[in-house]
Amino acid sequence: MIGRFFSGFTATILLLTLTGCSNEERLVIGTKPFEEQAILASMIRGILAERNIDAEVENCGGTYECHRRLRAGEVHILVDYSGTGLQLVGGPTPDRENPIEQVRELFEPLGIRWLDPLGFDNGYRILVPNNSELGRDASSIADLSTVTDGLRVAAPPEYLRRSRDGLSALARRYGLTLRDDPIIVRSATERFHLLRQGRADVAIGYATDGEIDDLGLVPLQDPQNFFPPYQAAIVVRQDTLDRRSGLEEILRSLSGRISTEEMQRMNASVQIEGQTPSK
Repeated sequence: MIGRFFSGFTATILLLTLTGCSNEERLVIGTKPFEEQAILASMIRGILAERNIDAEVENCGGTYECHRRLRAGEVHILVDYSGTGLQLVGGPTPDRENPIEQVRELFEPLGIRWLDPLGFDNGYRILVPNNSELGRDASSIADLSTVTDGLRVAAPPEYLRRSRDGLSALARRYGLTLRDDPIIVRSATERFHLLRQGRADVAIGYATDGEIDDLGLVPLQDPQNFFPPYQAAIVVRQDTLDRRSGLEEILRSLSGRISTEEMQRMNASVQIEGQTPSK
């Protein structure tokens, strides 16, 4: 069970069904379309259900659409990442010591509250297969600049839209040459299989992707600290917290509870073992 990886929570927390009896409007927990988000949303729904708070999980699309819906009040709660938040508001240089506090201050005027970090960082990773020439010879992103005939890159669609830490900025910082237009694939599983099949040289992934070890992929080091911290945190509308006494305390019960290794194992249980984060 996914729950066995989450210290301090029972294995049933992800399997709770909603029996809330609150007369208030049902909360909507938004998720982006990947497994980690579904797992975390199910955890949040579980702890709310234990307090008889009615909530539903809804796929709200990509980052930009989810935050549009959050600001519009169509979604009340998300899990997001400090680097993503900084990108969204065009913030200053990332604060590597306290990134959540930095985005918290930037989002406060928008009526959006970032709670304390959940405990893991899900930053971008540049991945190569360990059975390829790059996998044997490259240890850092800087080593990719020696590929003179250009790199074939598999990336999720949103990564191309990121001006500060997206593909174009990455290529400029490290002097990378692209052979063709990037291969756009939303599914991490499909991107990683393109690597293993030799149809891509590098893939954009995340630190907590559950298939990295199973597929023999090598995350390259980032010696220039190009990627900002991506600490995960619950993000909630301030007016939702104001209307519901005790909600912030309930949500904060997840803060600091999930390590990067635990999140990666939970992702693997879904991506590799075929478990589902909720019923």
